[in-house]
Amino acid sequence: MIRLVQSTILALFLACLAVPCAAQDSQRSLLSDLVPSGFDGLELGTELSAVPGLVPSRVVRVESPMEGDYDVDFYTREGQSMTFAGAALSTVEYGFCDGQLCTVVATALGPDNYERLLAHYLATYGTDERTAFAYDTVWDRIYTEEREDGIVSHLWIVCERQTDNCALAGLTWQERIGRAILDIGQQVNPD
Repeated sequence: MIRLVQSTILALFLACLAVPCAAQDSQRSLLSDLVPSGFDGLELGTELSAVPGLVPSRVVRVESPMEGDYDVDFYTREGQSMTFAGAALSTVEYGFCDGQLCTVVATALGPDNYERLLAHYLATYGTDERTAFAYDTVWDRIYTEEREDGIVSHLWIVCERQTDNCALAGLTWQERIGRAILDIGQQVNPD
């Protein structure tokens, strides 16, 4: 399975602080058409202190030769809706890196829930290669699907052409245990 290091859309939002708000919203919208930039009303890059009702759930140490090792602090959210795109979710965790939302990991059980999530993401983001111009640079989006040993992985990846700054969203189906994993921001194991 493709593993990307520190693949967050966070840098997109931080890099555009000098751009007026209306222009930021317009450019963020362009990139949000390529890959999800948040979940349930929370955008990647949101400050931890701005999210009420978070309950600590776990800390994952990420070892990255490119970014250096870092911790992702995961939280559940009080009052969290456990339905998304018509699928019943089993878990939803919000991961924060250095106090900013950098990943969301949700799981759903059963093939029907997986099919609903997949249909939503295929309808919303498609599978075609796309290009967008935002934040004074060009961004390319690719879609990959891999199948191996009862695991199907779908990845939507958008990367800035001039750097290795990438963002991704993934949906993985683990057939043997009947679990779908939705991962927005970076790939972190839900276990």
